[in-house]
Amino acid sequence: MEQADPTVEDEKMKFVQETDDIWHLVDENAPASSCVIATLKGPIEIIAIKRFCEVFLQMPHLLLDAIRFSHEGHSYSVRPFSDRGNKLSLRIERDDGALWRIETEFEYPIEG
Repeated sequence: MEQADPTVEDEKMKFVQETDDIWHLVDENAPASSCVIATLKGPIEIIAIKRFCEVFLQMPHLLLDAIRFSHEGHSYSVRPFSDRGNKLSLRIERDDGALWRIETEFEYPIEG
């Protein structure tokens, strides 16, 4: 999988492959002991968080709606929610009902 680098002003993030199946989204400006934003398991989770970041950076008001994408013949929807003390998590649902959950270290961006 290709490494992608979402950037926000002075904050730079990148995907780093840990093993064949495990990737980390890391904050390049953070100390090594606290740079991991999310641990991702496979292409679905990587695509989901990448799409979420792209949409949030361009149109944060759309986060109340599901973010949708297709991959290898399936459709997916991604919904953000507040979890673990107001941290952002993403719920990914495939068109056949399969579910994934990504926990991040981002603060939940949507206020009540």
